[in-house]
Amino acid sequence: MTEISSTSRPRTSPLDAGTPFAERHIGPNPEAVTRMLSVLGYDSLDALAEAAVPEAIRWTTGLDLPAAGTEAEVAPPETGNSRLA
Repeated sequence: MTEISSTSRPRTSPLDAGTPFAERHIGPNPEAVTRMLSVLGYDSLDALAEAAVPEAIRWTTGLDLPAAGTEAEVAPPETGNSRLA
């Protein structure tokens, strides 16, 4: 079995480059989205989605969801045995 040194392989992952968590998971900023759309030739995310998603499977109606609740409304009641206290 040949062993590959970590110094001999190129960095291909944001994890390898030490990219901060927020930059990897929050998503692109508006400038990055604008640049991406320009490179792809679309003027909006809606136009890109319309071109990419076949009409037969495109969801055009909203979701029938209840109104959002506050954290206090949806959090389970405290039991007094929290390990963080």
